[in-house]
Amino acid sequence: RMLSETPKALHLVCGLPLTEHCIRAVRAAGVERPIIVVGHGADRVREALGSNNEYAVQSEQLGTGHALMQALSALKSLGADRVLVMPGDAPLVTAEMLRSLIATHEQTCAQMTFAICHYDDPTGYGRVIRDASGRPLRIVEERDCTPEQKQIREVCTSLYCFETALLVDLLPKLSPENAQREYYLTDIVGLAADAGYSLATWTTDEPQSLMGVNDRLQLAEAARVLRQRKIRSLCLSGVSVSDPESCYVDVDVEVGMDTVIEHGCTLAGNTRIGRDCIIGPGTRLVDSIVQDGARVLSSNVVESVI
Repeated sequence: RMLSETPKALHLVCGLPLTEHCIRAVRAAGVERPIIVVGHGADRVREALGSNNEYAVQSEQLGTGHALMQALSALKSLGADRVLVMPGDAPLVTAEMLRSLIATHEQTCAQMTFAICHYDDPTGYGRVIRDASGRPLRIVEERDCTPEQKQIREVCTSLYCFETALLVDLLPKLSPENAQREYYLTDIVGLAADAGYSLATWTTDEPQSLMGVNDRLQLAEAARVLRQRKIRSLCLSGVSVSDPESCYVDVDVEVGMDTVIEHGCTLAGNTRIGRDCIIGPGTRLVDSIVQDGARVLSSNVVESVI
C-alpha cells in the first residue's frame, strides 16, 4: 500500500525510520531488548535498525498472529514472563502510553490486556465483542464482520500486554479460517476468553496516537503530529518558534534556550543549535551545528559548523 521499493518499516518520519519510533517508545517504557519481526526487505531493515535488537523472520506474510509465532522461540530463550506487543507501523505511540498499558495489566492481575479505542469511523479495525456484563469475548476483523458488528465503534488497536504462558498455550491454536486466510492475533482474545484466562482492556484519551501507517497519506499525517509534538517540546523548553505551522523539525534536533526560529525553517537530522541564536526565515539546516549566539539568515546548510 506504500507503493514503494522501500520496506514500510524504513520510510522516514521526522528524520527516523517508521519502526525506529516504535523501538524508542518500547525501550523508554522499560523494554531492554525488543524483538523485531521482519519480512519484506529483512536484510535492509536489520541493517537500518541496528544490532541492539533481536530479530525474528516472517518469511511468509500469513498475518499478525503468524508474525508473533515467529518471535515465540526468541521470547522463550530470553526467559520473558511478560510480553509487550505493538505494531511496527504506529509511530505516534508514546512510552507513557505503553507504561500505562503495563500498569493496567499489573493492577488488574490480567493475563492479557489489550488497547481499545472508540472511533466515529472504525473502518479497517477489528470490533470488540463483549457479553452482557462487559467482559471481552472476541475481536472480529472488519472483513469478517456482520452488518450489525460493523456498527460497533469500539475497536482493537493491536497493542497488547501478555503473560508469556498464555502465548505459549494459545498461539499454536490460532487458525487461518477467515476471509483473509491469515492467522489473526486478534483471534487470541476469543481463545483466551473461552479458556478462562483473565482479560482486561486499556484505553487512551488520545486515540489518534494509536493510528497505524498503511499508506503515504497516513505517513504524512504521522509526520505532522510528530512535528507538532517536537515544536511544542521546544517551545516549552525556552525556544521561540514564530510560526509553528510553517516549520519542519526532526525529532533528534536539539535547540538551546532563547533561540528564535523564524517562519519556514527546516531543521533536519542531527542538527544541534546552541543558545541565543536566530535562525532566519526559510533557513534549512541538515546535520549541522550552530554555536551559541549565531545568526543564520536564509541559508541552506548541510553537514557544517557555524
